[in-house]
Amino acid sequence: MALALTTAARVRAMLGKTSNVDDTIIGLLIDMVSSEFEALASRKILRAIQTEYLDVSNHQGFFFLSAWPVAGTPAMLVYHDTANPRAYGSDTLIDSDYVIQYNNEGKIYIEKDLQAAPRGLKIVYTGGLATVTTPTTPTPPDGEVALTTTYSDLCSATEIIVGFLYTKRQSIGLVSQAVGGATVSFYANRQSMPLEIQLAFDRFRKYARAI
Repeated sequence: MALALTTAARVRAMLGKTSNVDDTIIGLLIDMVSSEFEALASRKILRAIQTEYLDVSNHQGFFFLSAWPVAGTPAMLVYHDTANPRAYGSDTLIDSDYVIQYNNEGKIYIEKDLQAAPRGLKIVYTGGLATVTTPTTPTPPDGEVALTTTYSDLCSATEIIVGFLYTKRQSIGLVSQAVGGATVSFYANRQSMPLEIQLAFDRFRKYARAI
């Protein structure tokens, strides 16, 4: 499950609600939106140790990661193994001098002529947006990165979406329209995400990049 992009208390505050009776429902909606964000952005929210296995093409240099920013410590480990089966032993570890990290862009460049191999690259690193949703009080531990303080626009966009889903949870897509003196209700296609929300989400998205 993805790290929650916000909290039920923050959604309630946005909605002007004081009762926490529906916090379970709001929490489920937050989890749903957070997971959908990871799928939409093609990146992971929780900053943790990641292990990825990537296909390698002949002479390929750039490789893209699924979790960033990448933390400077512990050091990234990159293995290139073409044996069958793959073992990714210490003898396949690429010297860090040959690995250029673009920590804030989620990519690395390997200055070696690699041989093509499915799942030929194993990368172990620490990366992701944040370690927690809200800051630890009263004193955050070293290395803590909180979503609500570091990525407040992303959290606010999530709260707007969750608030909308919560208030419309029993009639999402239902539209009422006056026709010939009577009121007719019908389900319409879901409207596009508001531009402001798209912009908040889009800057976190993993786009295909020219290399």
